Formats: sequence, structure tokens, C-alpha cells
Amino acid sequence: MKLSKIYSDNENFKSIVFRDSINFILSDDHSVGKSTLFSLIDFCLLKGSKDFLSREQFSNFTFYLELEVNSNKYLTIKRPTRGSSNITAKILDHKDLLLDTDTFDIVGGVEVVKAYIQKSIGFCLDDYRQYVSYFLRDQDNQSDVFRLNKFIRQRDIHYKPIISNLLGIDGNKIRRKYELDNEIEEISKQIIVKENDLGNYRTKESIIEEISVYEKQLSEKEELYANFDFYLSEKNISKELINNIETEISLLNQERNSLNREIDYINKSLEEEIAIDEEDINGLFDEMKVLFPTDLKKNYTSVIAFNKQILEERIVVFKENKTEFLAQIENIEKELLGLNEERSKILSVLKNTDTMAKFKELEKEIINFRTKIEVHKDRLNIFDEIQLMKETLTSRREELSKTIQENKRIITSPFITQLKSNLIKYGKLVFNRELAFSIGFNTSDNIEFDLKVENSQGFDNALDEGHTLKKLLCFVFAAALAESYKDKEFIKFVAFDSPFDGDKNTYQDGVYTAIKELGAKNIQTIITTVSEVVNNATNLQEIKDNYVVRYLSETDKLIGDF
Repeated sequence: MKLSKIYSDNENFKSIVFRDSINFILSDDHSVGKSTLFSLIDFCLLKGSKDFLSREQFSNFTFYLELEVNSNKYLTIKRPTRGSSNITAKILDHKDLLLDTDTFDIVGGVEVVKAYIQKSIGFCLDDYRQYVSYFLRDQDNQSDVFRLNKFIRQRDIHYKPIISNLLGIDGNKIRRKYELDNEIEEISKQIIVKENDLGNYRTKESIIEEISVYEKQLSEKEELYANFDFYLSEKNISKELINNIETEISLLNQERNSLNREIDYINKSLEEEIAIDEEDINGLFDEMKVLFPTDLKKNYTSVIAFNKQILEERIVVFKENKTEFLAQIENIEKELLGLNEERSKILSVLKNTDTMAKFKELEKEIINFRTKIEVHKDRLNIFDEIQLMKETLTSRREELSKTIQENKRIITSPFITQLKSNLIKYGKLVFNRELAFSIGFNTSDNIEFDLKVENSQGFDNALDEGHTLKKLLCFVFAAALAESYKDKEFIKFVAFDSPFDGDKNTYQDGVYTAIKELGAKNIQTIITTVSEVVNNATNLQEIKDNYVVRYLSETDKLIGDF
């Protein structure tokens, strides 16, 4: 996979057409967009986050990245800055501009289109996105050869399997070692928690023996309980009977109280009379020296008569209800009398024998023994769980031992030998020194990768020129990887931001030689640099004459100001 061109539907971004081998993006100063180009390429290669492109000023941009893949086929990825499910891709057998194309082979989100690209190109490693940043090295990914910026705050399990895959080592086996470590640690912690739940018990046998004692005591108590029920039965007494009598008495008392309230209401109603009669009205009008009109007098007399009739009818109904209620109360009191006599007999039996107190105590003891037995059975289950955990722990430790031995065997291969050879070659070209590259295992049997440059004091990348060395080691590593994969279906470019920068960068000629060597091996390079940083005038002139694909300046920035 090589980069063919990158362009946009927005005129603020000028297209860049890449050469098949060496490509330079020069600038007359910093902050004109040369580093931004790496973010754009990464975005088009389906990086998950949009970074600065999520800003409002880029809301109307759509970017297109054309890739050369599979023997002169060209894959174009179209990705708008807005939306998440509108990414498209199309494969053609020729180069083309797809600004006016509406028909694509696939449309969807990052994962959907990424899966399509992975399948269509047939990369030799799964999920090409995991490896892109080892070949596309912006300045954020130049401080550590193996640990990319996105892995800085993550544990080794997240990036070492990826590096392993990249080096031809089975990353799943490397990952499994970390997973087994984590599982063993977690199971060990769980066993400690379970053992604490057992309290002072250290054997199952001690718990089983105590359960046996509790069950014997429970059996004795249950026998007494059964005898107590038999004793009550002889006297026609049961717990249910006692409870039923109490309930019936309570309900009858409620009903009697309700009937008494109804009778009180009737009695008060029977005492009511019409407050004003005809004579009262006449007297009132005489006092006021006003004539009581005959018609009004007649109407009022009719009303009084009607009210008296209603009252008399109500009195008849009230008296009938009262008679019925009194009869009901009489029946209720007879029932209550019988129930109270029966309750008194039962209470007399219980009081005289003190049986109820004994019965309640017996119930508590039975519940207590049953609880103790259940708690002990739970402890037995804990012993079983611990035993199962220990068996699992033994199994995981055995698997861990095998995995460690297998991992130590897979760190040697023809691919790794070839990679070491390429690392040595590019190390010589860039630094004119020897490189030491190793893959091994630390005291915890976890894989380690190491790449150092020889100097007068041995192999130490942390000397005065440490930052520059680490930066250029990232370049050497990317170059060696690219050449090692040149005959496989994989990434065939090295994009590196500002490899000539650095106050103590005395390796510019070596870097330029390495870039030309990559070109000779049919590996594409995309290099950004400020023109004045390049010290060798001859090299700079050759770059300008033959390799510049875009020149950036304050008046011609990559994508404007932001």
C-alpha cells in the first residue's frame, strides 16, 4: 500500500500528488501545515478520532485519499469531517478524481469501511490500523521506538502484542501471557477473600462435625415441638384455633362498634324538629308592623306540612333500622360471649401449664439451629469454591509455564533475522554506527524489545544527543520494517515528520542516504522539513529539483489558519 494522492472538495486545501518513491514537503517556516499533513493522512486511513478536524471551521470539508494497492489497483477513501456513518471507499484499476462520483463500493462508519479495506487489500496482518503509526511517524510518535504516543498511559498488554505481530511473533501468545498473569492474580485474590469468609475454620471436617452436632440438637428440639402440638391437640387447642378466635373477636367488636355509631345517629335524627312554625312567622311580622301576605302565608304553610311528612317517613325508617341494628348487636354479643368463654378456657390451659412460653422458646431454638446449619453449609460451599479456584489456579499456572516456554521459542525466525539485518543496514546509513536490536524476556518472563546505538561509552540512547537518537531510531525502525515487508501485502511507505530537525542532529546526510536507499528498494517515503534546516546545500538542491511535491509557506499553508 502506497499513497497516490490526497485532495478535498474544499478549495482551501490544495491537492498533493505523491510520487512512487521519494516525496518531500518543504516549508519556509514552521506552523504552515507540514505536520498537519500527517493528521490528514491518518484521518483518511480511518483513525478513530477526528482531532482538529472536528472544529467548526472544517465542517464543510471532505477529504479523499487515493492509495495504490494490489498491483496497480487504486483504492480511494472518501471521508467527510462531519458525520460518522458516511465514509465511503471505491477500488478502480486506474487513478482518478472522485469528486463528482456518487457510487462507491462501500459506505458506513469507521469499522465497516476498515473491514472492507482489510478484506479487499488482503493485508498480511489483521487490522492494518494497529500498525499504521509505526510507518506514519508524526512528531508525537518519535520519542519511543516501540511505544507509540497512544500507548503511553496504557499497560504493556495493549501494545506489546501489536509490536510482536509486527515483528512476525504471534501476538496472541504474548497477550495470553499477560492475560494469564492477570487471571492468576485475580484468582489468588479471590481465594484470600473466600478464606477470610471462613473465619477460624481451616478444614471441612471441623464444619461437618459441627453440622452433625447441630442436626442432632435440632432433631431433639423438633421432637419436643411435635409433642407440644400433640398435647394441644388432646385439648382441642391449636395455634390456628387460637389465632382464629382472636381474629373473630376483633372483627365482631368492629362490627358492633359500627352498629352502635349508626344507632347514635338515628337517635339524634329522631330528636330533630322543624325549627320555625307559622305562629313564629306571624309574631315576627307583627313586631315589624308589616302585613304577612296571605299567599306567602299559604305557601309557607305548605312547605312546613311537606317537611313534617318527610320527617315522619324518615322516623319510620329510622325506627325500623334501629330495631334491626339492636337485634344484630344482641346476636353479636352472644357470639362474643361464646368466643370469650372459649378463649378463656384456652388461656387457662396455657397459663396453668406455662406451655406457651416454652413453645415460643422452642421455636426460637429450632430457628437458631437451622440457621447455624445453613451457615455451616455455606461454609462448606466456600471450601468447594476454594478448591475449584485452586484447581483453576493450578491449570492457569501450568498453561502459563507452557506459554512462557513457547514464547521463548517464537522470538527467533527468518523474518526477525532479516529485520535485524535491515536495522543494522539503516543504522549504519543514518548513524554510521552499529545498532543492537534484541528481543528477550525480563525477570517476569514478559517480552521486551530493545534498540540502541553504539557510542564511545557503549550502547546508551540517553546521552546528550538522546532525543535526536530516539527520534532517528524511530525512523530507522520504520525504514527497516518497510524493507522487511516490501515483498508482502502490507504498508510500503515511510512517512516521517521533520527527520532533519534537532539542535544536535549531525546525521542529516545519513538520513538523506537512507531515504534514497528506501527509494531504491521501491519503498515510498513522505518527508517533511523546513528548507533552512537542511544543512547540506547539495542535498537541498537535489530535493528541490527532484522530490518536492508541495511547498508550504505563510502565504500558502496546507489548510489555512486554525
